[in-house]
Amino acid sequence: MVDTMRAERFYADSKTIVVDDIPIPQPGPGEVLVKVAFCGICHSDLSLINGTFPPQRPVVTQGHEASGTIARLGAGVTGWAEGDRVVVAAGRPCTTCPNYRRGDMTNCLRVQLMAFAYDGAWAEYTVAQAVGLTRVPDNVLLEQAAILADAVSTPFDAVGLKSTFEQGLDCVTVGGRLVSVGMSAESPSVGPTSMFGLAQKYVLGHLGYQNVDIETLATLLSRGRLDLSRSISDIVSLEDVSVGIEKLERQEGNPIRILVKP
Repeated sequence: MVDTMRAERFYADSKTIVVDDIPIPQPGPGEVLVKVAFCGICHSDLSLINGTFPPQRPVVTQGHEASGTIARLGAGVTGWAEGDRVVVAAGRPCTTCPNYRRGDMTNCLRVQLMAFAYDGAWAEYTVAQAVGLTRVPDNVLLEQAAILADAVSTPFDAVGLKSTFEQGLDCVTVGGRLVSVGMSAESPSVGPTSMFGLAQKYVLGHLGYQNVDIETLATLLSRGRLDLSRSISDIVSLEDVSVGIEKLERQEGNPIRILVKP
């Protein structure tokens, strides 16, 4: 294996992207190196580029909907082998917060989002935590498996608009619960605190899915109960990632999901 790889890099100060040669990352304990087969272009990727989402790092590789094959195992990884076909989780726990230390990884207090807090998969290789991997059945296409990591796993009416949040809260009865799944930069209101308190309503934030949901979706794909054949609108090379970004931003051809193929 060569020492460098091609990867997209987003520079926060200038809001520009380039495809460059960077060192291939090495998997640490409990991690694996994944050779990326496909990685989706998501609207949240565009939101980082255009400034809607604030950057978390000055330079980062984008892309968080990845499928591929394991290229190398880090120390202590069991249950996986080189060549295994996998979907990479779109985030990882911080490993230091109280919830994580007590074994509650799902409710990590400082969850890190792939392609925002750490390097993503618009690259030839990406590093992932072994506990966050999902096995891809042999009869499932890796291009369809890639979008399970976010586009398919997140519920379809999931929006983060101020108007829909407030409309949903208005529809909730006394003592009812509103779960907010969609994300945006908008700031909804719960209204006067007196009325909110009297109504005894609950408002919960949610990331939309867990790794076990990706496994369920992969199984449904394998059994022919989920059809994603029309969900891939286009595939661009890593060198042409900017073309894919522009197509999604302009909604050229009414795209559903555009994939990057390193």
